Amino acid sequence: MAEGSGDTVEEVTEESAEVKGNDEQEANENSPQVEEGNLNNNAGGEGGEGEESNQKEEGNDENTTESAGNGEGKARGTFPWVVVWGRGDRGSLSNHGHHSKPQTEGAVQGETATVGDADSEEKSAESKEDEGQEKEDTVTAEDQAKQEKGETTEVETPKDADEGGKDTEGEQTSEDKTKSEEKEGSEEEEKKIPSDFFYDYEEHASRARVTEESGLPENIMNLEHSFGYDCHKMSNLHMVDPDTVLFAAGNVLQILNLQTSEQKYIRSMSGGGIGAVTVHPSGKYFVVAEKGEMPNIAIYQFPSLRLYRILRGGTEKAYSFVDFNPSGSLLASVGSYPDFMLTVWDWEQEKTMLRTKAFSQDVFRVTFSPENEGQLTSSGTGHIRFWKMARTFTGLKLQGQLGKFGRTEITDIRGYVELPDGKVLSGTEWGNMLLWEGGLIKVQISRKNKKPCHAGTIEQFVMDEGELISIGADGFVRVWDFESIDTADSMDDSGIFEMEPMNELKVGNSVHLMSMVKTLDPEATSIWYAQDANGGIWRLDLSFSHTMETPEKLFSFHSGVISQVASSPVSQLVASAGLDIACPGLWLQMGSPPQGHIVVVCCSVPGGIV
Repeated sequence: MAEGSGDTVEEVTEESAEVKGNDEQEANENSPQVEEGNLNNNAGGEGGEGEESNQKEEGNDENTTESAGNGEGKARGTFPWVVVWGRGDRGSLSNHGHHSKPQTEGAVQGETATVGDADSEEKSAESKEDEGQEKEDTVTAEDQAKQEKGETTEVETPKDADEGGKDTEGEQTSEDKTKSEEKEGSEEEEKKIPSDFFYDYEEHASRARVTEESGLPENIMNLEHSFGYDCHKMSNLHMVDPDTVLFAAGNVLQILNLQTSEQKYIRSMSGGGIGAVTVHPSGKYFVVAEKGEMPNIAIYQFPSLRLYRILRGGTEKAYSFVDFNPSGSLLASVGSYPDFMLTVWDWEQEKTMLRTKAFSQDVFRVTFSPENEGQLTSSGTGHIRFWKMARTFTGLKLQGQLGKFGRTEITDIRGYVELPDGKVLSGTEWGNMLLWEGGLIKVQISRKNKKPCHAGTIEQFVMDEGELISIGADGFVRVWDFESIDTADSMDDSGIFEMEPMNELKVGNSVHLMSMVKTLDPEATSIWYAQDANGGIWRLDLSFSHTMETPEKLFSFHSGVISQVASSPVSQLVASAGLDIACPGLWLQMGSPPQGHIVVVCCSVPGGIV
């Protein structure tokens, strides 16, 4: 401490000693003690703040299980798309995002509650010592003596002590301040997001990025049409009404009318692309889970397409899958590399309920149980995991049980379905099915003579009206008897149960089925729409009757990198060349642009046309 500062402390200590009737020697001995005490208070104050911060962080996650992944990496899963740009009045070239700051009300409330408790305890102790005085007028005899001599208490009570709740001036208003803070904290805790609240989409959507020196406006181009489809993405085809499907293509969500081919687009907020899409059980909302640095989950209302909710902080780089529970009250999301974070959301209030690390490698899918409330299943690279939302003495927890393959070869699991009695049926890389019970493989299912159920990976299972449907990378849709599978058991030491499908449909040559969705048209219950990883959307009739319709490919897309694009000098055609095998080239019919407009045709990286 500087010499001048020491004199000041010594002088005040002498005055205090004079009031108390102590001699000058005792005051001089106390002077360095005050100095050391101030330093100790300072250290203690900083330590207290650190402990308080840790307590608040632990408190926010009290009802959760959280673990972070290690390593560095980039978000995975870029894909080609085709888009047509024209010169117009609005901007749609999306490579730059605008983000809103995450809400921090919970942290502020926790701090207010802690400070209020400290002040209340101090007030209670001083009130017992000065029973004859009002709490707001309480001062110590030492301070009163100083005030009579025209001195203040600011010198004797340093900033560090003030932070510890020992400022005598602060004591005069601490009770009112504490009550006010506690009241405000209580009001904030009870405050909920109104059901009719919406965000301004244009304030959050990504926009074109223009260099400052160019002088060009952001809205120099607008998106006219997209010929793209991320057909390799898991479950990237969803129905929102009998005539409308939606899917991700690059940085936009496409909303496609199957009858008129009319398209609408929603740009991502991050500008980094879209990781996963799903639809609410009611059909009134759909979810766009994004890619990018700390990506968001955007929830839109349908058919208004208004931005309804934004979920923040669920993963570091990209979301790989999202799913609603049967009632639609909860949303589960899982992130990709590097954290693989599984989160359960109260999405209407934008709150995280539970979170934990799903696995240490890629997680392809996570779904709620359709029959058993509070149960989930996730699967991915070399694993499947069974989750329960369990209430413990510390609160609600996610408890995961890793499936054990035993004598069966470990496999990546992309498709699975939970049966009504809690068993889980999953696929394998070699095409057989695995029946899981209690975290163990009960039996492996194949066709007769050890022939695999599918010639390759089983991408999806669907339970529909008591029938079990499997969708394979071999282009086949097969229907199995549910009762036979549910009661299947091995007849020998091989651990394999053999059976044949009830019906099957070959969609076409060079078809790699990724997923199927059933039509919402009540008059066409046998119609399904299928996602083809080789670049297409199919219309399938699964009635398996003598009037059954032939599979129809409704739309074709590139499924790989587009290497070149050229426009015809004599007609309204554009040709594209790609590296994909199934669709090496496309002829695109281009309409005449309005007078005074130009059409820009370009490729994306890696692949896609505008």
